[in-house]
Amino acid sequence: MEGNTPTNTGVDSDTGNTPTNTGVNSDTASLTEVDNVIENAIEKINKSLEGNPTQDEMTTDPLGLKKNSLDEHQRQGLRWLLWREGQHPCGGILADDTGLGKTLTMIALVMKQKEAAGAAEGEAAGAAEEEEDLEEEDDSEEEEDSEEDDDPEEEEDSEEEVSEGEDSETEEDGEKPKAEDEAKAKDETSALVAASEDLLASCTTLIVCPKSLIKHWEMEVKRWCNTGKLKVDKYHGRKRKTKRAEDLINCDLVITTYKTISKELKGLIKDKKGDEAATDVKVLKLSDRPIPLQIVWERIILDEAHKIKNPKSKSAMTICILQARSRWAITGTPIQNELLDLYSLLRFLKCSPFDELKVWKKLVCKPDGSGNKWLATLMKALLRRRPLVDPPMNIITHKIKLSSQEQKIYEKLINIFKKKVEEYTNSQNNKGDVLESSSGRSANAFATHGQATAVEKTHAGGVGGGAEETAAAPSGKMSGTQVLTWLLRLQQCCTHLSLLQEIPENEELEEDGIELTGQTKVLGLSDENLFGLLEAGNWKKEKTSSKVKVVLDAIREMHGEDSTEGGRSKCVVVSQWTQMLEVMEFHLQEANIETLKISGTVSQKERSEAVEDFNTNQKTQVMLLSLKAEVVDLNLIGGNHIFMMDMHWNPTLEDQVCKRIHHVCKTKDVKIHKFVCQKTIEEKIVKIQEKKRKLAKDVLSGSKEMRGDKLTIDDMKLMVED
Repeated sequence: MEGNTPTNTGVDSDTGNTPTNTGVNSDTASLTEVDNVIENAIEKINKSLEGNPTQDEMTTDPLGLKKNSLDEHQRQGLRWLLWREGQHPCGGILADDTGLGKTLTMIALVMKQKEAAGAAEGEAAGAAEEEEDLEEEDDSEEEEDSEEDDDPEEEEDSEEEVSEGEDSETEEDGEKPKAEDEAKAKDETSALVAASEDLLASCTTLIVCPKSLIKHWEMEVKRWCNTGKLKVDKYHGRKRKTKRAEDLINCDLVITTYKTISKELKGLIKDKKGDEAATDVKVLKLSDRPIPLQIVWERIILDEAHKIKNPKSKSAMTICILQARSRWAITGTPIQNELLDLYSLLRFLKCSPFDELKVWKKLVCKPDGSGNKWLATLMKALLRRRPLVDPPMNIITHKIKLSSQEQKIYEKLINIFKKKVEEYTNSQNNKGDVLESSSGRSANAFATHGQATAVEKTHAGGVGGGAEETAAAPSGKMSGTQVLTWLLRLQQCCTHLSLLQEIPENEELEEDGIELTGQTKVLGLSDENLFGLLEAGNWKKEKTSSKVKVVLDAIREMHGEDSTEGGRSKCVVVSQWTQMLEVMEFHLQEANIETLKISGTVSQKERSEAVEDFNTNQKTQVMLLSLKAEVVDLNLIGGNHIFMMDMHWNPTLEDQVCKRIHHVCKTKDVKIHKFVCQKTIEEKIVKIQEKKRKLAKDVLSGSKEMRGDKLTIDDMKLMVED
């Protein structure tokens, strides 16, 4: 199967590429050869679209699924999934909006596969019995026909004619494409196993998801499948070391995590310095390979697939080494940062030749936007999305004025930042107008700046300090990462000044492609006047900032409010910084308002208990929620107010949280509160969010007007305009 044969040594961290079977080496091939490969690939995709099911085409529920489990849109989605598994690449991107049951749709796909396999086994058993009967008849007639010679070639021709006849009959019933797809899939799997030497063939689906969603997948299988119909196992934690590949291939579903795969396969990718991989997978015996690499999986499903959006991350590179017949990327937000996010997904799908970065840039990332038509064609073939149809969200924007002390510190920071932007702009002359982070990935307005840098508490006042030169790039010039660091601090300045004294969380740092170095581990705020302002203001979490005061007043107002239906009003307070949640927790406790908190560090058990308490306990009024916490399984039906404490560069993260709560809260009118500090960078972020939402919408709708996918120097200048 093209693009799914075993790779050589893994992934090149310099390019983020896995070796693929594209038929042309983009490093050495002529432009004409590359153009021909691209043209042929697009032609094949266009031809495949002739069999693309319409939006209304459905399939039946698989055997073993509980009655009436699937909604109409899921049956339609399942029909599309079955079609894609017979195409090249085998698989695709399911991008249904949050709350539309993508997990159940994929479980139904696995059940359909099992149903088809069972039918095939029955047919094979019947054919074997028939063959035995024929052999007995042949034995009894052998003496009578001993003078006649057999013609093997004639028999083969006869079998081919029968096969064609059977296809023509099933075509009338609309089953021919399915039969061909299944036959093709089996042939490709056999070829893959043969090419992979001693790898273990399987009918097992590997689910790769964030740790917090392991329980969600297990519960969804129990909820929707008849008892005993799907055998599920986990490959995660310490217990995984006791499991063998032979154990896993006897399951229908195996659930693991991105971190588990990254940890076990990281020795097969080049290190950050570009040195060769520690191990060449080709020379490894089967028993010496990591367990996930001993198996050719029936399919790999990436849940929350945007986790691999940075193609240079360990997660993205190691995931691509795994062997499978089909590959699926499941995400409600396939594009968050830029068009490069989609490249990372196509690389995982083995969509050659578009899984080569040079080809991707040549075809799609053209300054004049002429590559958008090709991207639209790819998305039409590989991606399916059904938007969530809910009543419009009621969004309330609260405008906040900083106190004189906060304004003084903010102005000090923004003046330094203006100089940094000017320095960075000058250093980028003749290099284009796109902001680049230290990882080489374009540093765009969607980057998760909450994890962009760490601050060494080297100053007596606790604020990140150190010599000013430590915040500069090795060349003496500003880097994109350092510019982003200042943007982060300006955002925090608008929320609570105590955050300037904290080290931002490193969670999901690698995912956003920003690497910490000795130069970026410090904020570079060596200005003693700034230290003095922070210390004089006694900016600890116990102090109330302007934004905290407005949020607390809004919560108190809600406290005395009764919702129209469904009992007392409750709120979910969301921040991208866990330190900010701790600040809010302190002030809410001081006001005797009972709260709960969910962040990325909370265990699954504690998470479930917190959700249950929030939904059922009338005394609990506030849920503090980290923006980075997975919301797929968060049924916060008790919350009808959402307070977005800070503005995030990535609007898809905000939208995902808001849509989820808005969708599940059926008994109350949901209000979304956004708090924006006037005459600050937060007002500029709102404008950039609008631009990024348009990009995501255009890509998903197949629009050819796809511009503004990266944070440019012009955007940076916009940030510092008065």
